[in-house]
Amino acid sequence: TEFVRVAAWNGLGKTCMQYLKKGSKVWVAGVPTVGAFINNNGEAAGNLELRLDEVEFLSSKPTEAPAEETDEDIESLL
Repeated sequence: TEFVRVAAWNGLGKTCMQYLKKGSKVWVAGVPTVGAFINNNGEAAGNLELRLDEVEFLSSKPTEAPAEETDEDIESLL
């Protein structure tokens, strides 16, 4: 298993924060970036991050949508 950090900013980040929960199914597209750093043990290390451009929610409904939102409103965000 490989874990990749994902970054979503501004409106896309707010939408993800509002509707995504652990286990949510999504499709994402973005720009992969690689970073290098020295870890706490003094060893060279790296990380992989995906900076999102697009998110598509694959679950049929968000798990906890706000009461004022409807399915049509949510789909218009995609």
